[in-house]
Amino acid sequence: MDRTFYTRKSTKRLGIALTIFFFACTCVLASVLLFDNAITADSDPPRAVFFANIGVFGIMTLSSTLVLAKACSERLSFTGTTVSVRLLFQRRQFDAGEIQSLQWGARIRRTWLIFRTARGKVVLNLTIFDGADQLAIIRLLRRLIPQEKQEGWPMFCHRVALTLRDGISPQERRWAASNFPREGLVLITRKRYDRLLVVLAPITTAVACVAWWRFRRAELFALPPAVVLYCLILRFDTPSKGKRQMTLLGTSEGRLVLLLLGAFFGIMPLLLTAAHIFGLHKDTAVWIADVFCAALFIPTIYFFRKLDKKRARDDAAAAGAAAEQWNLGEHDAA
Repeated sequence: MDRTFYTRKSTKRLGIALTIFFFACTCVLASVLLFDNAITADSDPPRAVFFANIGVFGIMTLSSTLVLAKACSERLSFTGTTVSVRLLFQRRQFDAGEIQSLQWGARIRRTWLIFRTARGKVVLNLTIFDGADQLAIIRLLRRLIPQEKQEGWPMFCHRVALTLRDGISPQERRWAASNFPREGLVLITRKRYDRLLVVLAPITTAVACVAWWRFRRAELFALPPAVVLYCLILRFDTPSKGKRQMTLLGTSEGRLVLLLLGAFFGIMPLLLTAAHIFGLHKDTAVWIADVFCAALFIPTIYFFRKLDKKRARDDAAAAGAAAEQWNLGEHDAA
């Protein structure tokens, strides 16, 4: 079957939105620098701060433009047994029989395919396509390329393929196997981050404008784009149908995060208050808080590394069963 797969439309829209946003921020800062005569090398903030911010936003504009260009150019085509891969700086076409190996790769935030032929290799980021297109691509490649030439399929099947086909993530399958109560799960949708963006974007923009108008502090102009970018990343990282997650108190890592946030935001006010009561110098209190936060950092890294290793062991144990489950489901569908 002849078919061509294009980059998901949401990526193109995101590229357009980010390019316009960062370009507008660059223009605003440049206009302030050009037309405000009060900004000099000795002013507060100095002219160098504006140049630095313009440089940062200029780089973000170029990066967003690159994302948009990649989204508009990259595609994957199947014509009979011929596979055509078009990337921003690379175009390759080869027959399925020429493929020496196909590596299925999956990480937490990215999935990819590596085609190896006698002429070299081609790396294709699978996450640039919509979920339905990803599933169709997986099925086509599973039929076109002999299984003995496919590497890393069981783990990829566990982390990606079954999730695309059945709509159940590996984490949800682990919860189902351990009889985790559904009351401890919440559905995270894109509307959650839309509401967050609608609230935070005007607030941070207003704060930055007031800081500039009242105190001539230009540093806070970096806050609104950072918040917008973070919310957009979270939004587009969320599937269109949403995803189920444990409540923050339902996992050990969630409880640890809350503890660390409480310690981080609570220790400083407590120490500053104690310094005022007992007559300590403020810098001493800040130094003690820094040492305390640094001491918490080491066990936190150890905890999350241990958690990642446990998840890797669980995934390795479940990979073989996932491949069998995939074959069974495809056989029943056929």
